[in-house]
Amino acid sequence: MENSNLTERNSNMLPKYTTAKSWFYSLALGLIIGLAVIIPGISGATVAIMFGLYGALVYSMGNILNDFKRCFIFLLPIIAGMIIGFLIGFFAIQNLYALHPFVFTCLFAGLMIGAMPIVISELSGTKFNFMRVFLLVLGIVLPVAIGVASLFITFSADSSLIEFSVGGMFIFFGIGVLVSITQLIPGLSATALLLACGIFGRLLSSMHFHVIANEPILLLMFLALGLGFLVGIVLFSKLINLLLKKKRQLFFCLIVGLSIGSIISMFISSEMMSAYKSFGSGDKSLILGLVLGLVLLVVGFTITFLIARYELRHKKSKEGEN
Repeated sequence: MENSNLTERNSNMLPKYTTAKSWFYSLALGLIIGLAVIIPGISGATVAIMFGLYGALVYSMGNILNDFKRCFIFLLPIIAGMIIGFLIGFFAIQNLYALHPFVFTCLFAGLMIGAMPIVISELSGTKFNFMRVFLLVLGIVLPVAIGVASLFITFSADSSLIEFSVGGMFIFFGIGVLVSITQLIPGLSATALLLACGIFGRLLSSMHFHVIANEPILLLMFLALGLGFLVGIVLFSKLINLLLKKKRQLFFCLIVGLSIGSIISMFISSEMMSAYKSFGSGDKSLILGLVLGLVLLVVGFTITFLIARYELRHKKSKEGEN
């Protein structure tokens, strides 16, 4: 499987697994995407771009019903890797986030900021007009609006766990759809979205065996979330595939705005408001939290910035060869 430019990828030609190496290559892609679902910084779409399989991935997810055999064979190792990566990332973040939400949100933000050059590079040479600027601003405003709204919705109540309700199932279905979009659009983060909605910490806390054993009805909430994710993947992959072909620059103007807005919104959700209150009145706890947060922000930025720089250099060298 040769890594190729996103615009040159023929989505209708799915790579075939002719060797064990090619199969494990896709397994590794899925594993990193699974990590990206729970650990922000590089979205699943960005990882697919770096592996040179974004076009094929979007095509296979959007045409799984029309071209089931080929799409399923291509997706099988990716899905297996995603499950493994998600479980690894989930249990790691579940323990780390519980220590202090604000401090680790700073790490998340750093990871996302460092990955921004990959997305912004898609706007290279773009001439901005009213519509492109409008989409850029709209992308910034939408995640911030979600973060502000999370201060007033049901899930912003003082509770450390998800609570079951019929209305909550519909909300979770909608959130699942939105989470699926974050895995299709480069630069967006599922974790950032959940933080903006004010349910990230509650979701982590609720996904414990003893919690589910005491409240098995919570499985319906998680099922609604999963169904929303699957529906969103199938529906929006078709739309995104079309936008990449027809309205690429407009599409990426919105993406860059959403990426910026997602970073901002992470710090204004209901969960962050609770974290700010937890600093207490002691100056030492406040200063310590701010210092640790700043250090982790820099660490996260450095990690993904180096990855992004490597990818951009690799992309330029490939374009030079062509």
